[in-house]
Amino acid sequence: MHTPPDQARSPKHAAFERLLKLLRVKQGFQFFILVCPDPRERDRLIGQLAATPEIAERPTLRIDLAEQGSAASAPADVSTLEDRLHAEAGENGLVHLVNGDGWLNPDRLSELNLHRNALAARVNAALLWWLPEPTVVSLAKTAPDLWSWRTAVVAFEPAPVSELPALQPEALQPSGFMVLQQMPQQLREARIAELQGMVDAVGDPEQRLALVLEWADLLISLGQLSEALIVLRTDGLTSAANAHQEDARALVQGRVADILTTRGELDEAQRIRTEEQLPVYERLGDVRAKAITQGKIADILTARGEFDGALRIRTEEQLPVYERLGDVRSKAITQGEIADILTARGQLDEALRIYTEEELPVYEHLGDVREKAITQGKIADILTARGQFDEALRIRTEEQLPVYERLGDVRELLVGRANLALTLLQRAAPGDQAEARRLLMLALDDARRLKLPREMHSIEAALASIDSSE
Repeated sequence: MHTPPDQARSPKHAAFERLLKLLRVKQGFQFFILVCPDPRERDRLIGQLAATPEIAERPTLRIDLAEQGSAASAPADVSTLEDRLHAEAGENGLVHLVNGDGWLNPDRLSELNLHRNALAARVNAALLWWLPEPTVVSLAKTAPDLWSWRTAVVAFEPAPVSELPALQPEALQPSGFMVLQQMPQQLREARIAELQGMVDAVGDPEQRLALVLEWADLLISLGQLSEALIVLRTDGLTSAANAHQEDARALVQGRVADILTTRGELDEAQRIRTEEQLPVYERLGDVRAKAITQGKIADILTARGEFDGALRIRTEEQLPVYERLGDVRSKAITQGEIADILTARGQLDEALRIYTEEELPVYEHLGDVREKAITQGKIADILTARGQFDEALRIRTEEQLPVYERLGDVRELLVGRANLALTLLQRAAPGDQAEARRLLMLALDDARRLKLPREMHSIEAALASIDSSE
């Protein structure tokens, strides 16, 4: 039987291990911001921390900052909190400050900003502020000096949502993302630590913005979407405001919208696209950036099942722009996205025609083997839906997977293996189930290594279905 991965492989555990490492490398005053939306999960993590060797030996204090309820006993102001921390925190202690989203109003944030030096001098302990994401963004804006003193922001990601039966290529693709995912995890984590120390020291706003975007992309590549969102909404928007690029804020907001789309927060993502990005590109006359942003809106409409609106954008707004620009590659990608919508609507004949006659020849002409392989995978999806399993399997094994192996594209390789396994399970010939399990285990190992929680979740679900059928 397949055994689900233990906690040591979960994304939350990766964040917990990072927190432990930071707590162990330094004693005395530290200022941690911990993002965890679920109070029960927060309390479980606090308990887990208290039971960890080394950490368990340190004095621990919990201060509840809730001001509502019969048991509320929050400090009246920052000075009172500082006095209590000085008296009770203990030497090299750990202080958990919980339920502070209401207590940290703008006045107290400003006061906390002014008290930062006294706090660091009087409190020889690690302060662990457990806060929701909006409060963290407010803290960065209202108390910028205190924010610059943060030891780290550590976000405990929510559990991944259920996936569709077939794994799809990642929607979130910031610049250089595929290259980042091929970097060893330790190198990415080391670069994140380096960037966190560099950003505040860089004076040039354009250079600072570039570093912040790199920081966010690294976090995204590790699946740390909440931390990436905080970085973009704090350091990113601040850097953009000081940069001389007219589209700097729109660029950062686009990254924010990418993350929100991936997390399923489609209303806010669409608002950013239509209110924060499109007007900027229209004013600047940047027709390419406008077309790309409209394509992102079409992605959201497609995710909602609003296919007519998505098709209108693809055919009336995007395709004409790429035709005028002579951008054959972007035109082919857009035609493929039109075919994706037609596939979702069950119009398989027309979708197959576009893939084979409009899209594939362009990639063959350009020598773009990766996009060609992705398109062949979509053709295999249609053949599978029609029950033409043998030809679908031939395409996946002979046309698709060898390309990803040659390119060293581990993510697309694991997705291809998983989809090949799902096709084998549908064909259900003798030996198919055993081969499907082997492919899924290979894919799961790669998903764990790359820290892709949604892919892990989908592959584990497929393995569980095999187990239940045995």
